[in-house]
Amino acid sequence: AIDKAALGEFLSLPDPKEGPLFHKETLDAFVSGFDFAAYRIDEALRIFLQAFRLPGEAQKIDRVMEAFAGAYYHANPDPFYHQDACYVLAFSIIMLNTDLHSTKIAAENKM
Repeated sequence: AIDKAALGEFLSLPDPKEGPLFHKETLDAFVSGFDFAAYRIDEALRIFLQAFRLPGEAQKIDRVMEAFAGAYYHANPDPFYHQDACYVLAFSIIMLNTDLHSTKIAAENKM
């Protein structure tokens, strides 16, 4: 079995400023393996995030959420005006879920 944390770290790595886009293409290929057409965004996000462990670094989460948003928007363009709206909603769901369930966030700092 593939280690979910290692997979998340690998998929979220940045590509070098010059040269091939290996990590982006790998992430895009990974995301294209999901069919989000029959799901609401929260359901699709849950299915997607069960396949790997999301890394903790904000830039890495950003890369993964951008890829997810592109795939979700492609499968479900109707509820969104633009792919960026899908990205903002997906990222917001992640932030709210983290805020709700993280024991590292003090009660007075919760949203």
